[in-house]
Amino acid sequence: MSDFKYPLEDYVNKVDDCIGLLTGHLNTGSLSLFLGAGASSGFGLPNWKTLVENCAIEGIAGFTPRPDPPSKPGFPPDPAYTNQELKQIMDEVKRNASATYLEIIHRHLYAGVNFDFSLLKNKDLLIAITSLFIGQTRGSVQNVLTYNFDSVLEWYLNFNGLRTNVTTFENLLFSNGDVDVLHIHGFIPFSKDHGDQSNEVVFSKKEFESRQVGESYWKDMMNEFFRRNVFLSVGVGPESLIDDVCPYLLELLKWHGRFNIKRLYPFGFAFLTRCDGTQEKDLVEAGIIPCVIEVSKIPEAVFNISQRAMAKA
Repeated sequence: MSDFKYPLEDYVNKVDDCIGLLTGHLNTGSLSLFLGAGASSGFGLPNWKTLVENCAIEGIAGFTPRPDPPSKPGFPPDPAYTNQELKQIMDEVKRNASATYLEIIHRHLYAGVNFDFSLLKNKDLLIAITSLFIGQTRGSVQNVLTYNFDSVLEWYLNFNGLRTNVTTFENLLFSNGDVDVLHIHGFIPFSKDHGDQSNEVVFSKKEFESRQVGESYWKDMMNEFFRRNVFLSVGVGPESLIDDVCPYLLELLKWHGRFNIKRLYPFGFAFLTRCDGTQEKDLVEAGIIPCVIEVSKIPEAVFNISQRAMAKA
């Protein structure tokens, strides 16, 4: 197992200290972004649970959504479904929908969404994330890995004059761009103006598992992303990190140990809205430092990385 430069557990939930470390990685150009559905939900798109439920209401006869459990002020409720249960629901939607599967996802992904900046529900997070991409005197983020299917990030970066290079299974070649966005689970853009839709997406349990087992080009790309950068995760829940990311990182740690290579730095930092003690331990063991932050304060935390990086440049 790799020896890290500092004990990762000493930084768990120490937001200010983690922002300081992330600032350093931004200035050296080694910081990347890992975005999940929670990031897009702030832009007016549904979160993972809502998207799955809406697809299931249309695609599964008699499906009834589970109510959210009560929550603490400033924090979201504990999940009504486990990460695995959401994937299993989409297994059934796909079996029933067949040829209209992607159409159902597109319909519920963009229901009620208008690509007009004045109508976005949460401009703060979008502005804060975009600030990480813009920088010449200081460093900037150039690589994004996202589990999201939507094209909100591409739309807004283009709106700000930044060219995005979208990578999907059907489009593996890198072209000139300011930001490389790797849609590891597929891409369903709002319209053709935002890019070409993938022929398939990874949304169900079987699809997730097939990406993690055996030899896969995607597996190599995931490993390369985690090997060469320190990522900041925004909008990804602890269950998804543990189920869908940690297996890759634990493999990399074994590889480091086999070849006596020291990683030094963590694989990533996760800005989370909830995380229990067991989850914290699992994340740290895989090289991720979790930081629990109130929902309303996440944009400020992200923006502080850019501001401190500029001050130190």
